Amino acid sequence: MLADRGAGERVRIRSGGIANYARDGMLPSLDARLVLREDGIHLGEDGRGDIGDPAMKGEDVFRACRDEIKRCLEVSFDRLLAEVDGERA
Repeated sequence: MLADRGAGERVRIRSGGIANYARDGMLPSLDARLVLREDGIHLGEDGRGDIGDPAMKGEDVFRACRDEIKRCLEVSFDRLLAEVDGERA
């Protein structure tokens, strides 16, 4: 989405993780990496909100969470970019 709007170089995306056992520096789970890779998203080794944590629930639940995140971003992405650029939305 960033690349589609020419903002790929201006914005860095990171995840803080929210599982109760998640700690700084932990690698994303294999399920998360697999379903995100389906959309061309490759998580870095150093790198989820109101969207339920799919931890330990398998690829199908991770896939549903990924899709929910994408729907939320589509609705608000341009407004978020305006905030990053210091513009009024």
